[in-house]
Amino acid sequence: MQPVEGRLTEKFDLEALKATYGNTFDGVLITRGTGDKTAVTPQDVAGALGKALRGKTTAERTVVIETNPS
Repeated sequence: MQPVEGRLTEKFDLEALKATYGNTFDGVLITRGTGDKTAVTPQDVAGALGKALRGKTTAERTVVIETNPS
């Protein structure tokens, strides 16, 4: 956590996160809003992880990284 404008916000150590999930997402591509397909990044994982950690129910704690949003 880190303070931002008087509030605590999430701050992920992206290098440690990448080291933790290792090669789990190797070869997985995400279609970005621009239409470009790029590899899953630690930022993508951190975004999903943040949502899951804030969830109050099992359903809210289950997060999917959409690879081809439409």
